[in-house]
Amino acid sequence: MVNKLKRKMFKLIILFFSIIFCICVYYKWKENTFETTFYELDSKKIHENIRIVNLSDLHLKEFGKNNENLVEKIKELSPDIITISGE
Repeated sequence: MVNKLKRKMFKLIILFFSIIFCICVYYKWKENTFETTFYELDSKKIHENIRIVNLSDLHLKEFGKNNENLVEKIKELSPDIITISGE
């Protein structure tokens, strides 16, 4: 009876730490990814299409070696202007 209880406790402890580990891995992965969001604005003062890329909340993170992933994504977007905000 005592051994059975010890095994159940051991399994619960392993399950608990496995869940904690998975949560930590998820948040580590999530903090090292970036999102791309698109907005379309109209202005009577601007008579041609302009594409602006705004980088925000980078917090000195690297996205790929030497930020290759981030730079590649910016190149794909072909911006006319690049701004950095939100730190």
